[in-house]
Amino acid sequence: MLIMQKFKSSKVENLLSKMTIEEKIGQINQVGTSIYGGKETKYEQLTRDAKVGSFLSIKNIKKANHLQDIAVNETRLGIPLLFAEDVVHGFDTIFPIPLAESCSWNPSLIKKTAEIAAKEASAAGIHWTFAPAIDVSRDPRWGRIAESFGEDPFLNGEFGSAKVSGFQGEDSIGVLDNNHIISCAKHFAGYSEPEAGRDYNTVDISNYKLANTYLPPFKKLINNGILTVMSAFNSFNGIPATLNQNLLIKLLRKKMDFSGLVISDWNALAETIPHGYSKDEKQAVRLAIKAELDVDMSSQLYSKFLKEVILDGQINIEELNNAVRRILLLKEKLNLFENPFRSNEGRWSDVRKEKQTHQQISRQIAEESIVLLRNENNTLPLSENENVAFLGPFLSDKESMLDTWACNGKVDDFITVDESLFKYKKFTSLKEEYHYFIKNNKLSFEGSNIIKEMSKIVITIGEKATESGEAKSKAKVNIDSSQVKFIKEISKINNNIVAVVMNGRPLVLNEILSYCKALVETWHLGVETGNAILNILTGETTPSGKLTCTFPKHQGQVPIYYNHFNTGRPYSTEKFNTSKYIDITNEPEFPFGYGLSYTNFDISPINLEKIANNKWIVSVEVTNTGEVSGFETIQLYIGAKYGRYIRPVKELKNFQKVFIKAKDTVKVSFEVCKETLSYYDESFTKIFDTGEYQIMIGDDSVNAEENNLWIEVE
Repeated sequence: MLIMQKFKSSKVENLLSKMTIEEKIGQINQVGTSIYGGKETKYEQLTRDAKVGSFLSIKNIKKANHLQDIAVNETRLGIPLLFAEDVVHGFDTIFPIPLAESCSWNPSLIKKTAEIAAKEASAAGIHWTFAPAIDVSRDPRWGRIAESFGEDPFLNGEFGSAKVSGFQGEDSIGVLDNNHIISCAKHFAGYSEPEAGRDYNTVDISNYKLANTYLPPFKKLINNGILTVMSAFNSFNGIPATLNQNLLIKLLRKKMDFSGLVISDWNALAETIPHGYSKDEKQAVRLAIKAELDVDMSSQLYSKFLKEVILDGQINIEELNNAVRRILLLKEKLNLFENPFRSNEGRWSDVRKEKQTHQQISRQIAEESIVLLRNENNTLPLSENENVAFLGPFLSDKESMLDTWACNGKVDDFITVDESLFKYKKFTSLKEEYHYFIKNNKLSFEGSNIIKEMSKIVITIGEKATESGEAKSKAKVNIDSSQVKFIKEISKINNNIVAVVMNGRPLVLNEILSYCKALVETWHLGVETGNAILNILTGETTPSGKLTCTFPKHQGQVPIYYNHFNTGRPYSTEKFNTSKYIDITNEPEFPFGYGLSYTNFDISPINLEKIANNKWIVSVEVTNTGEVSGFETIQLYIGAKYGRYIRPVKELKNFQKVFIKAKDTVKVSFEVCKETLSYYDESFTKIFDTGEYQIMIGDDSVNAEENNLWIEVE
């Protein structure tokens, strides 16, 4: 566990003893600017006056170092600045969105993309990223589901922890080297369950649900050394999270043992007034310090009112010192007092020379993030002797591929499917066989003839990258009606359709399913989009992605997720008075953990070996029965028959992604012990129930139910 903030640094204490109230307040004021241009003198003066401790969204090493030079050489104490940015899925090299990356089920690769992002960002002068987002996300209407790792608490903890290791490095005690940056777990807490799926909306959930769904990923990251946490925009059970002492002190600081720095989200402190909680700005400041909110992002309320609140005696100076101490310790963690200029234009230029290598990693994670959802009669992969037409609104639209957290990414860096068809060298020999036709999505007579003659038609559909993310909630999560119409019209000419779906959230796909022989979920994949998609479609790479969020049959099912509670009248189509719809089934379109391959895997019944009291090894043999080698992800679920609290019908507890050659068999084993079966009570205290537990192993959350056995624990 990280202990960096738990001891007092002599350097930091010496600085604190010399600082004026104004200088201390400046340290916990973060100035946010989306555009650094035309306002240089304003930022320079704030720095000279020691009224800022960190900047957000300055991504240019020359400008960052210019401000750093002012801070170090033109202020009384020479305290260096921190530079922060939302490095969510890459900095210069844009990787798949986090929701896509999670479908790779590959923590080591997820860690690698964070390492590259940290290397690029640090070279550009960035010290601090506001990532990862570990908001367990079950509602596709909420746009920021794209930034999460899906609907499962365990996976959010595993993949979020991988990101932390990539951003910060493995050493949670020592100084971060120049290739790593501070990471931030967000958003604390419950942000992903707003009413009606609308971003920033009210959150009202039970303490039991909070403890078992939303807090475990944060605890996992705290144990892995996360240095900072961001509070959420939303109100939580009647109190804004920004000022919520139950969340930020009782739970985060004390129960979860977090001693690092807590920062608000953008302008969230000022927004506690329209929330109807803070009377005015001064009260908001007082309540924020009392809640141990260390840094105010963007609102500048600390800068304006904190001194007055201190002089009025509403808070004491030691409460301010604690906040200042935590940000100074972060600066020491980066070795900024000894080396305030961690990068320069030469290093930035050198790191950019590694772009080709970084893009290769981007292609690999993009390929592993793609999920094959349907493949009737082995429609895919495409073969070299087929004539294939590629159509659709996202075939060549670079602008639609660049999302809201693209950092330093450029539109021209993105490779479209269109470009991959013609420019990627592996297709040189196939140039005559692969036909491309598109004309404003309207079919001319000539186009109709071409389509009719094709063996297969690949159609790219979905939503623009900017249609998901912050403030991008949707009431409708269907495929756009114009795209549905387009597919229907094409199917009248040629019904051998492969739909390639690009999106940032689970979508309702039932309107197009009957027209598609194959369906490929690609999400938003970053700079290597076109190459990754073509490698999957042609079988150069065998698909291995698995869904980390459930796809509904109808948006009326939302929220829908695999690890739900049972009821006293469990779902049954055979009985009248059970928990069900009367117009559609309860089942999803595609379940959590689901994903097809170009080969087939058989999973043996579970073998159980008891190795100690309340400790077992459970194992299965997995055989690749097909002709193609590939990866399969074996998933372990548990289900409690009864207990002090009701438990979900099943809970993911572990997984292994294994490569199996054609016709080979591998053994996959998991340990099941008391820790595996434990959960939390309403106060976030870990508890364990004796009793009967179901052990399930499969290749998705539904199939696992068919391969199960029961154990009894004492």
